[in-house]
Amino acid sequence: MSVSRRRLPDGRERLTVHGELTSLTASAFCEQLLALLAAGSRLELDLTGVEFIDGRGLRALYAVQSAAAPDQATIIAAGASLDVLMRLTHTSPLLGYRPPEGTAPR
Repeated sequence: MSVSRRRLPDGRERLTVHGELTSLTASAFCEQLLALLAAGSRLELDLTGVEFIDGRGLRALYAVQSAAAPDQATIIAAGASLDVLMRLTHTSPLLGYRPPEGTAPR
């Protein structure tokens, strides 16, 4: 898994994630994001490049969202498989993800 980081003009950090968010990568991913949150960063997560996510990956996203202040961490985009998983498990609101309007679960 790789994470690229870019500071946006308004000061937010956009993190673009590629690869698999699984039991092998979730802990390091979570620790990295929690450190950014503790430093006061506001995060936008682009997860369109996440090819696979397991339960540990979902828990990592939940841990980040739970630690964040309101609107401090938001999932701005998700790939099709992650989008469907969040909708089917009803975790979108818990993870700070707002599916694009007018789209239905696939």
